[in-house]
Order: sequence, then C-alpha cells, then structure tokens
Amino acid sequence: MLRGAMAMAAPNVRSTFQAGKGKNPPLVVLVHGLESFSGTWDGVRERCASSSQLSDRSPSLLTLDLRGHGRTPIGDEDAFSPASLAADVVACAREHLQGGDATRTTFTLVGHSMGSRIALRAAADFPDAIDHVVVEDMDCKMRTPPHAFDHDALRQCELTGASADEVKAALMRAMPDAMTAERCDGYIERGRIVEGEFILLLVWAIRLRHHVFLQRRIKTRASSHGPR
Repeated sequence: MLRGAMAMAAPNVRSTFQAGKGKNPPLVVLVHGLESFSGTWDGVRERCASSSQLSDRSPSLLTLDLRGHGRTPIGDEDAFSPASLAADVVACAREHLQGGDATRTTFTLVGHSMGSRIALRAAADFPDAIDHVVVEDMDCKMRTPPHAFDHDALRQCELTGASADEVKAALMRAMPDAMTAERCDGYIERGRIVEGEFILLLVWAIRLRHHVFLQRRIKTRASSHGPR
C-alpha cells in the first residue's frame, strides 16, 4: 500500500485514557503485541499515576485493544492489515488530542513486539502526527506459517464460554496439535483468557492466521521506512 492510500480507522476500537500531570502533558500511546491486549500496559499506567518522581509531571497515556484483540472486534477480515491497525491507533490518538489542549498536535508511540511493527507503519503513513517512536522487543525476521495451524478450524472455534476452562477445552478440540494444554494454560496465566461479564479469549485465535501477513506487509516497507 502506497503512502497516501491509508486505510480507514475502525470506529469501535476499545481504548483507555489516563490523563497526565502538569501543564499540557505529552500524549504517549502504548501499542500491545500479538496475543495480547491493552491490559499488558497496566503496570506502566499504575507507575506513572503513583510514582513520587512523577508527582508534578507525567505524560497522558492511551492504551487500546487492536482489532481482533481484547474487546475490539476484528470487523471485516479483508480489511485487517498493518495499515488498518496503524490508522486505528492514529485515529484514537487524534481523538484524544482534539479533546485536550489544541496546541498539542503530535504524540509518541511505544510499541511492544508486533505493536512496534504497527507503530513503525503508523509513523510511515502519518509522519506529521508522530514525534517519537519507541520500539520494544521486536525482531526483524520473516516467518512462514506453522504447519500445525488449521485456520478453518480456528474460524469455527467458539471463543467464549461459561468458564476459562471451557474456552481452553474448545481451543484444544479445534487445534489439538497446536493448542496444547500447556499453551492454553499460558494464555490463562498471562491474562489472555479473562473472566468478566463473559469469558473471552483476549487474542481471538482466528486472527493468528494474519501474523505472517502482518510481518510480510511491514517487511515490504522496510526498504524505505526502516525495519519491519
């Protein structure tokens, strides 16, 4: 996708905003990685809110669930792309900037793993909106899809249930070779299967088929816009 041909942002991306301290605090947008959600940044948000070193100054923080993660639906699968995710991030950030001090028009992006890829794509597509990009724990490898993943089975898998164990059992039935008990227990331990008003697998397993697609799309841009 050429610069200037940006994707449309999704209108129903779930986000959480934490106001900063001090006069006209900068906005920092935290972008999670694959198989994750906005809650992965809770420790950062809590530290910024409670740190005595930041008692009189701290940035405003914006976290969001990317499409197909957390409580943000994937929407149209054909529109699921690095450009779309980047556009979602920028649209959310601009909405909060417009609601605050009108003198601030740019923001900082911090990405973890796949979130770093999205942050770099956002910086490439929206260079006037972003003043800094922080890349955390991102490799630069091309990958091939694991043979064990049956994407049709994942599409048909029911990812909500009466309990976390019910969701785990559904995943293991759908993909017995890939969704092992150890892997699913890891999802539960790391908070990626959560219990609220309903049980939800925070990373919708159907979306795993897009991981290689994301890497390839961003890798294609690496020659002109930096690593993946």
